[in-house]
Amino acid sequence: MLGFAKTLLLATQLACLASASPTLNNNKEITGNWPMCVPAPTKVSIKRTPTEKRADSVKTPLPTQPGMVDNCDTFCYVQKDNTCVQIAESNHITTNQFTQWNKGAGPDCLTLWAYTYVCVGVMKS
Repeated sequence: MLGFAKTLLLATQLACLASASPTLNNNKEITGNWPMCVPAPTKVSIKRTPTEKRADSVKTPLPTQPGMVDNCDTFCYVQKDNTCVQIAESNHITTNQFTQWNKGAGPDCLTLWAYTYVCVGVMKS
């Protein structure tokens, strides 16, 4: 049995083949001499995020930048050119909250690491 990701990939490939070869939809028999368009292959990657399970049952995605608070329950992946202000605004928190929850980013956010997960929400006390 195919998993969900492989089934979705197969369905996408079949839809692409059908759109590139409209004659396939005419219910005609396909023989070795039947012209068919095949779209160029595309690279598809499925990335799984490793996690670290804590005692409070929150799964922390990895990698993280050192200095994250222990009571974090909401995370954001930092892209190459993200800033602390952008991350804070897009997650409806203040920049001050962001730097308190992510000490590794520094008080002025000059040491924020790209390609890591940061905290953008903490558990209510």
